[in-house]
Amino acid sequence: MPAAAPRPAQAPVFVCLLGLDDGVFPGTERADTFDLIAASPRPGDRSPRNDDRYQFLEALLAARRVLYLSYVGLSEKDGGSLPPSVVVAELLDLLARSYGVEGLVVEHPLSAFSERCFDRSDSRLFSCSRTAFAVARARRAAQEASLSPAKAVPAEQGPWGWWQGECAGGRGEEERVEVCELFSFFKNPQKFFVRRVLGLLADVGGPYSADREPFAVDALKRWQAHHQLFQTLQEKGDEEELLCRLQAEAGWPLGTAGRQAFAEVSATVAEYLSRVQALGLGSPCSGVIDLEPAATTADLAVSGLLPGTFERGGLLLQFGTLRGSDLLHCALLARLRLAAGLTGGSFLLAADADLCFAGDDNGPRLADLLNLWRKGCRRPLTALVEPAFAWAKAIATAGANGDTAGTRAREKAQAKAAAVLKRAVDSGFEAELTLLLGDHRYERLLDDEFYRFGEEIMLPLCREGLRGRR
Repeated sequence: MPAAAPRPAQAPVFVCLLGLDDGVFPGTERADTFDLIAASPRPGDRSPRNDDRYQFLEALLAARRVLYLSYVGLSEKDGGSLPPSVVVAELLDLLARSYGVEGLVVEHPLSAFSERCFDRSDSRLFSCSRTAFAVARARRAAQEASLSPAKAVPAEQGPWGWWQGECAGGRGEEERVEVCELFSFFKNPQKFFVRRVLGLLADVGGPYSADREPFAVDALKRWQAHHQLFQTLQEKGDEEELLCRLQAEAGWPLGTAGRQAFAEVSATVAEYLSRVQALGLGSPCSGVIDLEPAATTADLAVSGLLPGTFERGGLLLQFGTLRGSDLLHCALLARLRLAAGLTGGSFLLAADADLCFAGDDNGPRLADLLNLWRKGCRRPLTALVEPAFAWAKAIATAGANGDTAGTRAREKAQAKAAAVLKRAVDSGFEAELTLLLGDHRYERLLDDEFYRFGEEIMLPLCREGLRGRR
């Protein structure tokens, strides 16, 4: 019987409730934006969370002999303990305090061939599978052989939880790379390595598409609408036609709510268009390049289509605050344009910054960026773009304000980098980083390689961007 909707029609002998995880059951109250009851609650209003608690009580009272409750007790990120649902915790506390009943929680092993299922250390765990028993016995024999004095297991090395060494051959040995691969790598080197090099999809599941009409615009749809509208206005297209297409794709609210949200996007895009026109870049043009190894000075040919190519420069847009990947993309674009003999600098317009890169400053060379790509194709790097950007921005800002980048300034910068990294790991959106990290703590990623990346790549680019700010 699922925990989402237990409905015991009559007194059953066994009652089994699954999915009693903390934060999952009782369910959270999520109301639509137009729900006036949720906006102004009053005594006596129905609460879905209280309904779930009542259904749990019904199931508890209905069980005649056995009540089986199940929840996820270990984190899939770091293996740490997770609490059960609040109703399960309350039930266990009541049984312990009022009746002295304890030891009811059974921690099941992750695999069917775990030794705990066969060593009789817990009589509540058992298995009748001969195959699982054979696997468990073989694993025990292999562990005993590997832990003998003659073959001692070396201590863990490196920041990653399970990765050691480098990939032989593969992308790191190629003589040509596409422009789109370079931009993908410098957006997220760890994601590039897991997906493009190892060929793994670390996501545990795609986004759930609810079969309901949207009444608010999420961040991704708004970001896509910004870029689509900017391109539409550049091509002298029709805004109304774009709005109708967005609404037809069921990703944009209908009626007045949709028009109001689209008007906000239109106002932002109009402001960006005026900033672009002030740059005097001319008309968009083709940006196809084909650089030989001699032009890149890295024994690596680069070909493909450069994004944001105009007659008198390059342009990248960020309809939001400046990110580290934006900085790297604009610097890479400037250096590729310079190597291809294209005139003009590369401009980056964000909500909080207007930056210009010429490509010939004292920052990292194109060869340095291409060599970093080669390394990132052979092994996972601790070149964490956003934490390194937070660190470099703090150092560069302290220098711009006349502060010396001494011990105190660097400690503050390190704290900012650690906070950004922790937020990325805890958010659950960095699936590839979590996969590579394994059971290690995230602090291990802030190693010498991370700070070299910050010192040699991100910090010079931050200073170059600050000098080129318009």
